[in-house]
Amino acid sequence: MLKRNRLGETGDTIIEVLIVLAVLGLAIGISYATANRSLLDVRGAQESAQATSYLQTQIEAFRFWAPSLTLGSLPSTFCIDTTANDSSTAILSGSSCNNYQNSIYTIQISNPNPIIPNEYEFHATWIDVQNPSEQDSATLFYRLDQ
Repeated sequence: MLKRNRLGETGDTIIEVLIVLAVLGLAIGISYATANRSLLDVRGAQESAQATSYLQTQIEAFRFWAPSLTLGSLPSTFCIDTTANDSSTAILSGSSCNNYQNSIYTIQISNPNPIIPNEYEFHATWIDVQNPSEQDSATLFYRLDQ
């Protein structure tokens, strides 16, 4: 036999529904924030890996051109055009090293320690994906064999 509900016991109250919606909204908000942060972390890792790849390319080009360069006459900071045909056109300086290969990266090669003339610093900078007002960077060091 069916039991009849008394007046006032016919379902959930508006307060209960609002509490459930608030809890669901909070859970969805936390999930969105976590997913967004994860995507930014992945993007930052991709940019760092790309910068390292560009720096490795610069090191290989430097190793290739170094025997034909007068190392003491190089600009204080420079980069290498990896599409150049000879060493006279391979060395770029100043703003030519910005937006390396039409990208967001600035590449610079320098000799930070003149006491060790055959040690070079390869440095890449780019705008930080998580905080666009700051820059990220990667640095590799290479010592020429003499």
